Amino acid sequence: SDSVTALAPVTSRTVTCTTPPRHTTPILSPTSISRRPLMGMLVSIAVKAGTISLLAGWVGHTPRLLIPVVLCFLAAVLNMFGGSFVGVVAPALFPVVATLARATGMSPVLLYTSTTIGGLATGISPFSAGGAMVLGFTDKDERDDMFHREFAVGLPVCVGAALVVSFLCSLVLG
Repeated sequence: SDSVTALAPVTSRTVTCTTPPRHTTPILSPTSISRRPLMGMLVSIAVKAGTISLLAGWVGHTPRLLIPVVLCFLAAVLNMFGGSFVGVVAPALFPVVATLARATGMSPVLLYTSTTIGGLATGISPFSAGGAMVLGFTDKDERDDMFHREFAVGLPVCVGAALVVSFLCSLVLG
């Protein structure tokens, strides 16, 4: 029998999990299907369709000092609705960063940092994984109010702070 033994960090007890026999087929249910493979597929389609080059062209016409801020904002908007920085934002925008760094002569570290700041700043969005978890742990009576607070307070504060930090990084490193 295949088994894995590990220490559970919270309880410090030994937990033994047995793997199912190899000949069984997993049963798919709506809760077992992750949206990450779908988002990865959509990002790969966008890359093949030339969307990355189009975004690089748009951002390339921006004044040099504001390019990191625009990348930060694009990453923030993508993560608001995409749900994952690693699975959606980074694969979509990191090729743009490489193209822009070559085309503009700007520091790739500055552009990657600004993209990362923007992508990670909007994890509070109710459509993103972090915001959905916050809503999931909120009492049902307060859930609507929390949803509105995430949009009216959380997102503007996080995006505003990310844009300011990206601009300051642009002044210092650019």
